[in-house]
Formats: sequence, C-alpha cells, structure tokens
Amino acid sequence: MEKDMEVETLSSYPHKASGSFNIEIDYDNLKPSAKEDPLNWYLREEEKKLRSHNLDMDIADIQSTSYTPVPVAAYNSTEGKETHLWVNKYAPRRFIDLLSDDGINRTLLTWLKLWDQCVFKKQKSWRRSSSREVRKSVGYPSQYHKFVKESGVAELSEELDKYKRPMYKTVLLCGPPGVGKTTLAQTIARHCGYFVQEMNASNDRTLENFKKHLDGATQMARTVDSESKPHCLIIDEIDGAPAVSINYLVSLVKNDEGSGKGSKAKNRPPLCRPVICICNDLYKISLRELRKVALILQLPPIEPRRLFDRLSQICQKEDLATEPSSLEALCEKSSNDVRSCINTLQFLKISNTPVSYKEIQSTCIGQKDEQKSLFTTWHEIFQLPTLKRKKHVGHAMNQEQDRSLLFHRILNVWDAINKCTDEQLFREGLFENYLKMGFRDSRLEKVTFGTDWLCFTDQLERMVNERQRYEFLPYQNLVAIVFHLLFATNRYPKLQFPHTYRESIARLSRNHATVGTILNDMMPKLRPFANLLNVVLETAPWLWCIFQPDIRPMNSQLYSVREKSDMQRTVETMIQYNITYSQQRTPEGQYVFVFEPPIEDVVRFAGVKSVWKALVYAARQLLAHEVLLKKVKISET
Repeated sequence: MEKDMEVETLSSYPHKASGSFNIEIDYDNLKPSAKEDPLNWYLREEEKKLRSHNLDMDIADIQSTSYTPVPVAAYNSTEGKETHLWVNKYAPRRFIDLLSDDGINRTLLTWLKLWDQCVFKKQKSWRRSSSREVRKSVGYPSQYHKFVKESGVAELSEELDKYKRPMYKTVLLCGPPGVGKTTLAQTIARHCGYFVQEMNASNDRTLENFKKHLDGATQMARTVDSESKPHCLIIDEIDGAPAVSINYLVSLVKNDEGSGKGSKAKNRPPLCRPVICICNDLYKISLRELRKVALILQLPPIEPRRLFDRLSQICQKEDLATEPSSLEALCEKSSNDVRSCINTLQFLKISNTPVSYKEIQSTCIGQKDEQKSLFTTWHEIFQLPTLKRKKHVGHAMNQEQDRSLLFHRILNVWDAINKCTDEQLFREGLFENYLKMGFRDSRLEKVTFGTDWLCFTDQLERMVNERQRYEFLPYQNLVAIVFHLLFATNRYPKLQFPHTYRESIARLSRNHATVGTILNDMMPKLRPFANLLNVVLETAPWLWCIFQPDIRPMNSQLYSVREKSDMQRTVETMIQYNITYSQQRTPEGQYVFVFEPPIEDVVRFAGVKSVWKALVYAARQLLAHEVLLKKVKISET
C-alpha cells in the first residue's frame, strides 16, 4: 500500500517493557480514506509494521505512545483542512453566557456553593437568597408554583447536615432536548472550582461500570485531577440507565454512616461530592425513587428572543448573511433547540446555501428526540400559543405564516400529538383536565360538543380493539385538536396526572371479583336464580341492608323476641350466601369488622353518605360470632 506521508523510521523497535517510544507524525501529508479518522488509520499501519517484525507488542502499547492528538473537529476532505463544530466553538464558557433560565441557573449555582464547606473546607461567604428568589427558581409563572409544590418538586433549602452537605445530595436537571442542560451543569461546575467528570448512563448500562464511575468521583478521599480540583460528577441521560443503577445511586444518597441497610451499606463512606443527573423525561418509571431524594430543576424552553440574539451574533462572526425572518423560522422549527439551530447554520455555511426563509422551511431539522412527554403535550393542547413580535419579521414572513393563526395552531397540535409517548394515557389526561380550564361556556355548548367527540373516540377505539379495524387508528387523536379549539386559554394550565380512569378500572375489577365470589359460594339452591347482573342490581343492595339489622350491641341473652328473630334470620341468610364479618386493621391502627367478601364496595358509591344506619363494632362482632357457631353446628351434623 502506497503511503503519502513521510515518517521517521526507527532502526529498531524497543521491547514493550522498556517504556514508551516517540513517533513523529506528519499530519499535513496524512491522507486516509474519507470515512476513516487519520489517527486510527496511522495506528493500524504501524500495527501491521510491528507485526511484520514479529515483535510481541499489543495494540494497546501502540495507543499508549506519545503523540500529538488530533483535535475533535469535522474533517473537510475537499479543502484538506479541519473545521471545528460551531456548537463547541460557541459553547458558553462563563456563567453570564448561559442561555437557559436565569432562575434555574442561580438555583443550581446556589446548590453547588452549599458544598463548599464539605468539599473545599470553606465557610459560606455569599449572601442568603431571598424567599422571593427561591420561589422564582423553578422558572415558571407564578400561578405554576402551587402545582410544582404539590407535584413533589421541593424548594432549595440552605440548611446543612452533620457532614456540612446540603439537604439534597443530588440534582435532577430535566427539560426538553437542546435547552442546554449539559452545558449548564458543566459551566456552573467549572465556575465553582470543580473538575467536571461526565458519564453517560445510557452507554454504561452495567452496574459495575456505574459503580466504578460513581464511587471513583464521590468518595470522601480527595479525588483530584492534574489540576488538583475536586470532581463534580455529571450523569447524562439518567433516564436511560437501568433501574438497578439508579437504585444504587439512591442508596448512596441516603447513606449516612450506618443509616443504610446491610453490612455493606454501613461500611460505605457517605457521599461527599456533588452529583448532577440530567434527563429528558422526568416522569419515567425508573426515576421514581430518585425523584424523592433529588432537587428537581425543570428547565423551560429557551426564550426565542435570547436564542435569536445569540444566533445573530454567531452569524455576524462567521460572515453568514441571514434575514431576521429566517432566524425566527429556524428557532420555531427546531422548537428553540439551540444545538439544532447552530448545527443547521454551520451546515448551510459549509454547503454555501443561502440562509433564507424558504431554505429553512425545506431543511429537515428539529427531528432529534421525536417523543414528547405527556405534560408537554397537554400544555400544547390547553394553552394558546403566544403572539410573536413583529419587530424582526421581514417581508418573507407574512401574516398567513404566523403560528397564532388557526391553521398553524392545528398543525402544531397535530405535531405534538404524533410525538406523544402514550396515546391512551394522553386521551385520559384530556378527559380528566378539560373541565378545569378557564374557558367561558355559560350554555355548556362547548362541553356538550367536546363530550360528543369523546364518545366518538371511544367508538373508534372499540372498533379497533374488538373488530381490528385499524384504518380508524389515525382518527382517534382528532379529539385533541377539537379540545384545543374549544378549551385552550392563555393561562398556564394546572394539570393533574390522570388517575380516575385507572382507579375506576381497578375498582371495576375488584367488584367483578366480589360478585364472582358471591355467585360461587352461595348455596346450590340459590344459584339457578342468580347471575352477574341480577346480583349487582337486585340481590347485593338488599343483602347489605339485611345484614345490618336493628339490634343492640349487648349480650344476645338479653334480646327481645323481635331482636332474636331478626338475629336468627340474618345469620341464616349470611350462611346461605356465605357472607360474614371479618376483623381487619386500618392503616391508623384501629380494628374494624367489614364484610367478607366486601359487598359494600359493590352497592355503595364512593364519597356518598348512606342513609342506612351502619352497625357498630360490637354488633358486627356478635353477628360474626353467631355465624361461626352456626357453621360449626352445620358441619357437625
């Protein structure tokens, strides 16, 4: 193979035990194939040369030789030069360069500074943040704070534990892709004097690798790099890590010298370095335990105005001619994804393509991480898009192309629906939240029209599930567009995760099991006259009344003739249907007698007070005792 490079040959290769050797590489004349990195190509050629001399040397020894590494760059084979990625070139280096929300930036900075007494052995020298700043740290409008607090997102506390650590040992930084989560964590960690150690939880999926990175960066012993800085561990894509790895992180956060369970937890040193976890989907099931022990910071999308100004500065420095309308269209199409915007501008610059509104609309961008969370999709449905300023809109952006128009609103909602992760749960959330929106409908015309669409959607779903009419699948999500046109408001919606449907399904399953138990356990002479519908509508409600006779909670020997007769008939009926009272303990620690099987759940609606007077504890205990004695007598005969 002909080589177009000049390399200083060695007269003899030393043995690998004698140490490393220097190889001079002429990178100017290095011409590998277009699909191969120059350094990898050269190392492979050197390996062939060494093996041709029959030397006992491994590829790891070649890679350990001293050389000048090639910087990370995009290789331009046509011009023979390297072009750095603009994303790395214009990445924020200082705190004031960050594009993310200022409240989130200050909160994360405050949390890292709380570690100074534990990590750097320094006393706190910064002023205490006011309560107003802490309340604004979530980065959302004021009406959202109550919902955030109810959702379990705790505010930052400046109290320290016995090891001089903050109360929250880790931060869970979440938000849509491209808002600068990783850049924010890296910039603030370097700003506070830490050496940033990163790991990708999606790549290191084994528990051993996860433990190696976590323990190596967070032990009590001083873990330093060449600059003698303590480490700050940043775990990216934590939502892609397996559950066992996340549980190990949670156990390490909860460990306080003996507070953990087991001998290994007791011997494990406490966590003495900050850990920042980054994820896209906050409500993933694997993050359930981590959400309980972490400080949750939700990054909102980057403000279009700030992103527009930053892109304008980049275009000015790179001599890239643009129009304000094209940059606004780029921000809108990428959903304010700063990474996607910068990469698109660099691509257009390299390909000598003019940055026009038409070119931006025809470019395939904004396709990274297609899926959207449920709450993000619900917000798109129930909140009207904000009207954009006309200050930077040029002649190429006319009024018909504005997002606030009806056609573009429908397209935006439909795009959000297609990126939703769970369509079934998404429709359940629409049903449970649409009445809580602040729309005006004095005649209930919108509500009636919306419920008609819900019924139509249920019919489509039934056709798909029962008759496999899959051609109706695309029409099931049209109800979301209707709900957006009917119930969307300018207010920030206070949404709740849908629980009613799942709870109703679970209760229906329990009631079916209860009625099935009654049908199976009743006496054979009653079974021909009973079925599922008959028991629910006619038998069970009257049985519930019969099994609670008007008797006094006292010794049965002191009962009147009427009370004894009522007691005897009640006991015989309970034996015929094999229903009795059983003692159970409530979560509060009290003992109560309840029906077994629980026919009360079948005949009563939850939250509705019964007009029938229930028996007291002593009377139910007496009935249960009489039923037991009667069964013993029957079994002996």
